[in-house]
Amino acid sequence: MQPSQSTDNWRPTILDSIKSGTVCGLVAAWAIFGLVLAAGAQLGLPPGTFYQMVGVSLGQNAEWPAIYLGFVLHMITGAIIGIVYMIISDRVRQLRTDSTVKAFGTGVSTGIVVWAVLFIPLHSFLIEPTLQNMLLTSPAGSPMHLTAERLIQMSNSILYGALAIHFVFGAILGLIARIATSSRGPIIGEKESEAEKPDKNNDASLTPNVGRYIIPILPSLPCCM
Repeated sequence: MQPSQSTDNWRPTILDSIKSGTVCGLVAAWAIFGLVLAAGAQLGLPPGTFYQMVGVSLGQNAEWPAIYLGFVLHMITGAIIGIVYMIISDRVRQLRTDSTVKAFGTGVSTGIVVWAVLFIPLHSFLIEPTLQNMLLTSPAGSPMHLTAERLIQMSNSILYGALAIHFVFGAILGLIARIATSSRGPIIGEKESEAEKPDKNNDASLTPNVGRYIIPILPSLPCCM
């Protein structure tokens, strides 16, 4: 029977990163689910309005199917973000979640990047055109017309509110990643590289010792004439 692999000699594979990243992303996405609902309620919108708008923008016009579609995409996106985060974190030493401070910092940075790279383009080029189309095609005074009109008026508030939500998402993602990786030992390659670094203090201490052993030998050497 082969001995079990030591945590000191362990390196995360792509599959390991995908598994832990999926869990971290889903936990973080589920955690901000309540914040999304609370933000909608604070703005006086029906529950699930934000998810509904995502579903409608993708062609699902029925209310609850659109909400379910938006929620599923929300969770899938969170899982994908978590996977990418863990793959990079496990392979870039400077970004590794080996301390709570680093995990929090990298997580928050990830949330801000996702907001800038993903949310803003979707908001500007997908959601807002969908709202404009709803405003033009839905009957005046209908719930859909009123909702679209209110969302367009609050566009800037939604944009900056989403930044705060992504900040929380990133913080949770980083802290969950820290918990998930806290039991890992040093990764192969790093421990060896540390051991291979020359120790200047030891080199300096060897110099006088060498002289101490060489000098007594000199008188015993035969002289060459």
